Amino acid sequence: GRDGLNSALAFFEGIGDYTILLELIEERTSKNIKEILQDVYLKGQTYVASFAEFVFEAYLKDDAVAKRIIEENAIYVADTVNMICKKYAEITKIILSRSLFTKNDIYKKIVEKQLDSHLEAVVPSLPQIYGACVKAAQMCGANVNALKESFIIQYRKCEE
Repeated sequence: GRDGLNSALAFFEGIGDYTILLELIEERTSKNIKEILQDVYLKGQTYVASFAEFVFEAYLKDDAVAKRIIEENAIYVADTVNMICKKYAEITKIILSRSLFTKNDIYKKIVEKQLDSHLEAVVPSLPQIYGACVKAAQMCGANVNALKESFIIQYRKCEE
């Protein structure tokens, strides 16, 4: 999100490459880039992160700036994972969670391509909180199977 906003602002100021990010962001927020920057200081990091969706949309429209942002960030993630896994040779499987990996395949595919060949990337079908719920249910002596069914039903409703 941050890189998308920075690139849109750079294009607006005439110091960055052409990108459709500026148009997408202003159109969807119904605000100009200067108003959006004021909101950044008021609303914080979660607000900034929400602009990542525009970067993915621009990527799908072959925007060169968006492609660079996504590819550079995905390569950075993969390089970081590779570096950590070199220190711990027994690691052969990594979990890719969060919406960057679960909501679309673009980012995931780039990261997987850059991972060392011995690493297997797994994207869970349920959010991280599910594991915590199961552990809490076990500690309370609850029926974990019933929890799983209920959790999945409620989780899918929230996604809609």
